[in-house]
Amino acid sequence: MKFIFTILLFLAGYILFAQTNISGIINSYARVNAIYLTCPDSILVSNTVGFSAGDSILIVQMQGAVIDSTNSSSFGKILDFDKTGNYEFIKIGSINGNTFHFTSSLINLYNVFGNVQVVNCPTFVKANVTGTLTAQSWDGNTGGILTFVVTDSLFLNADIDLTGTGFRGGDVSVNYSSGWNFEYSFSNLPGSGGEKGEGIAEYVSNNEFGRAPHSNGGGGGMDINTGGAGGSNYGRGGHGGNNLFAPDTLWGLQGMSLDSGYNQNKIFLGGGGGGGHQNDSGGTSGSNGGGILLIRANNIVGNNYFIKSNGANVTSIAGMDGAGGGGSGGCVLMGVKNILGNLNIAAVGGNGGDQDYPLQCFGNGGGGGGGAIFFSGISILGNVRTDISGGTKGVGSCNNTSNDATDGDSGIVIFGWRAPKLVEADAGGDVSICYGNLIQIGTASQSGLQYQWNNGVNSATQTINPLANTSLIITVSDGLCHYAYDTININVIPYPISSFTYTRNCSNLNLINNSIAGSYTWNFGDGTSSTATNPIHTYLNSGNYTVDLISRNGSCSTNASQNITVELDQQPAMSYSNGRCDSTFNFINQSIHPSSSRWQFGDGENSNSLNPVHVYNSIGNVQVQLISTSQSGCIDTI
Repeated sequence: MKFIFTILLFLAGYILFAQTNISGIINSYARVNAIYLTCPDSILVSNTVGFSAGDSILIVQMQGAVIDSTNSSSFGKILDFDKTGNYEFIKIGSINGNTFHFTSSLINLYNVFGNVQVVNCPTFVKANVTGTLTAQSWDGNTGGILTFVVTDSLFLNADIDLTGTGFRGGDVSVNYSSGWNFEYSFSNLPGSGGEKGEGIAEYVSNNEFGRAPHSNGGGGGMDINTGGAGGSNYGRGGHGGNNLFAPDTLWGLQGMSLDSGYNQNKIFLGGGGGGGHQNDSGGTSGSNGGGILLIRANNIVGNNYFIKSNGANVTSIAGMDGAGGGGSGGCVLMGVKNILGNLNIAAVGGNGGDQDYPLQCFGNGGGGGGGAIFFSGISILGNVRTDISGGTKGVGSCNNTSNDATDGDSGIVIFGWRAPKLVEADAGGDVSICYGNLIQIGTASQSGLQYQWNNGVNSATQTINPLANTSLIITVSDGLCHYAYDTININVIPYPISSFTYTRNCSNLNLINNSIAGSYTWNFGDGTSSTATNPIHTYLNSGNYTVDLISRNGSCSTNASQNITVELDQQPAMSYSNGRCDSTFNFINQSIHPSSSRWQFGDGENSNSLNPVHVYNSIGNVQVQLISTSQSGCIDTI
């Protein structure tokens, strides 16, 4: 027995370094025609259009489940999922003709006779969804899948919508009637029943029609005029409606649930609804299931848009015949760290077909089952709304009677999802450090694995002192051609140089910042601070103060300090003296530290003396003004 391992390289592939606008179909698809289990493995594909060496690709087996094929009520029962639903990501090392040579071996085994396909997985740094983003619809060989990676942020300015891109709905029967038919499975002719919806098992030849389900595909409506069943995913579809005169339960039977397959870490398209039966050319076909959506992103900004992989509704209305069943919801896998803003995620079953013939109760269509939504985290916040409801049965004259169709069952939301990988590399998260600091990178070693960094270190962790921005890659191998990579980016932040000068105007301190940094904090030494680049500070008291400037680049900081003496000038004061009945006055400047004076004597005379003597020539009351300048240059008046 050969053990198959793999590598998961979500961050490989082609990388577009600017924000990229995306819409429409962004993936390329190819059928796998052969798998060569070598070291490393390689595959032969139908075409190489859209694929390049270095691409990260998704390989997935779409069909191949083993079902009961006896013509009985057990027809379509899933006996073994086998390799159906197996998937993984792997990297193309080189392309030779139509052969992809991988850089490692595969984890899972695949059977190319079960419709195995590869899908390229583009990688963006930032991506902006500007128009509806979707996938190529499943065509029986390829399609039905949308997958991509965003290493930074994904912005939704339109919906991501894979509604109806999954397994195909069954066709309405050939126009025919011969009476009640009780068979479970038969060929399309002469037209005794609608086609079964497509599912994870390939059609059994000459047994594509009839009321029994086809794995998760809904069963077809039966002769005469009964409705098709809804397709199934995790939730089962509803059965179809009966003709009023038909024996009980002659309707299309609902598809099988895929719940046990999801427990095996598999992924599936939504099942198609079964087609209705017609004999008056008025029946309708079943609708398609939802696709598979697999997103890996650091952040998603939802902007209240939708991510959905719903089953399609049956939109046509049946007349005097049976209606088709709705397709089931698909599968949405969200490998996302942060979801910002409101986001709606849905994997809802499609609605069954309506039946409009008021004179008689014919079969309406069953609703499709709900799909599956997976999150890599252990919970989601209130800004994320999920909907995995089953589709509703069709409207018709049979409603609320024993002949009525039924709604589909709800699907499931699952947490803790991780894509399959056995060898895992983890260099640690990207970090920023200050210049000259040591940092340990990597994670704890695992027994039996070998580690190699691109700087020559061969241990799981290492301590480094990078002096410039650095990217390091760790390769982890089990020694058996199975390995994985991871990259850590280290941003080295230089320390800023802190420096300042100042000028002082009386009690006002004008600080001049000579530093170059991202942000600043000033502490003035009197219990106050500022984050301005060049602040002006006024002191309330004289004294000696230490002014400290802290300059920061991110978490890296330096500081500069200066001691400053502040001497505040008190209010200017004067006094005077004269003899009784004496017109001569002696004026004295009593201000603190006066250096000059300007006296106005109130009689039109003035003086610049510090302590002048003035003689008045007439009696009366006058107002004397002193303008005093201190030694520090502060001017005040009394």
